[in-house]
Parts: sequence; C-alpha cells; structure tokens
Amino acid sequence: MLKEKIISLFLFTSIALLSFCTFSKGGNVHVNGYFRSNGTYVQPHYRTAPDHNFYNNWSTRGNVNPYTGRAGTKEYPSNSYPNLGNPSYHSNSVTPNSYSSNPINSSPPKSNNYYSGENFMEIQKKKDIERAKYWKLKGYNFDPNYTTSFMMDQKVKDIERAKYWKLQGYEFDANYTTSFMMDQKVKDIQRAKYWNAKGYNFDANYMTDFMMDQKVKDIQRAAYWKTKGLDFNPNYMTDFMMDMEAKNRGVH
Repeated sequence: MLKEKIISLFLFTSIALLSFCTFSKGGNVHVNGYFRSNGTYVQPHYRTAPDHNFYNNWSTRGNVNPYTGRAGTKEYPSNSYPNLGNPSYHSNSVTPNSYSSNPINSSPPKSNNYYSGENFMEIQKKKDIERAKYWKLKGYNFDPNYTTSFMMDQKVKDIERAKYWKLQGYEFDANYTTSFMMDQKVKDIQRAKYWNAKGYNFDANYMTDFMMDQKVKDIQRAAYWKTKGLDFNPNYMTDFMMDMEAKNRGVH
C-alpha cells in the first residue's frame, strides 16, 4: 500500500511539472498556456532555460527571440548588483577634484558611469591611480602599484591622528600604528595614570585599560576575602574565581 502511494505521488508530481514545461531543447523551454492569479490568460510560448545569467535572455538588448523575431530591450539586470563577469560592469567613478576638503572624511562620489571592456581588477587599479593622484595634491605620496585606494585613505587617517596626538604629548609612528591603536593606547596610558594616583601601578605597554580595571577588582576582592580568613592571590585568581572558591568552602 505504501509503495503504491509513493508511486502515485511521483506520477502526480511529474504530471504537474509537465503541465508547465513540456520539454527543453537546445537551451529553450516551451511553456504551456496558463492563467495568472488575476485571471489573465498567458498564451503558450518559448523562453530561454533559466541559468541566472541576464545576458542569456532574449529580452536583453542585442538578443532576438527566434520564435517571435522581437528584439531585446533591457540593458541592465533588474537587481542592483552588476554581473562582474560582464564587460559593462558598473563602478563608481573617482574624480580627485570632487573630494571633500577634509582628507580624513573624504570619500569618492557616486555616479552611474560604466567602464566598457574592463574587468574588476582593471577598474580597481584605475581607482587606485586616481586616488594616488588626489592624495599627491594633498602632500601624500602613494604608489598605486602596491597600495589600494582604501589603504591610502587609512594611512592618511593614521598620519593625521599621529599628528593630533603629538600635539597632546603622545608619540606614535603611523608606519606601524593605526589610528585605532593610537586611541586605545592613549586610553591605556591615561587609565594607568589614574590608577597610579590610587596606589596601583600598571604598565600601559602590557596592560589595557580594561585589564587594569579588572585587576583592581581582583585585588580588592582578595583583600575582602582576607578579612574572612581566606588567602587568595589576585595574580592568579579573578574575583569570580575567589567567590566560587569561597562558596565551595562554605564561607560567605
């Protein structure tokens, strides 16, 4: 009985599929006539086999439907993402003179230009070259053969941030330290000074501000449990570990 049901289900599914597409030959698919949900009847017709390639469709400009003789009119895919394998790849153009006067917050403008006959790497290299020219006008020298436009922008941020912190009394080498690392290190140094004033000595070269705060908690917790008769070493145990150990020993 179960075997017969499976066979019946298979035949039903096959018939249902065939009612839509009766055959596929040479990459073209015949579609039977059908009614849309709004009641409109669609005549039987042929279409290209679905392959998720916009440029293989008869409706694309440059292609012709061999059954109707109708020429394609669509130039670009309906979605917002271009086909990177197609020569008409969409890209943002980069015009140095159109950047913001602020080198840190500047960014390429948006446009609808197309580079014809170029692949993604060629387009990116053009952006790198144009960006290098832009930064050269600002006093920064970059080699687009080794540095991308993104890397150039980031390096300028690092250099500008190093100059800012130098005015504040902090020395950083932008060749080895990013703007983010500089900001974090300043926080560490300032936090070490704060705890030094409280009687705690921390080295900002080896400890972050978060680590310092946690260590103070450990030291203070160890001092608390010492009053309860428990001796914990905050160099090896966190405040949480101390509390768990005290609980296991029945000390509250």
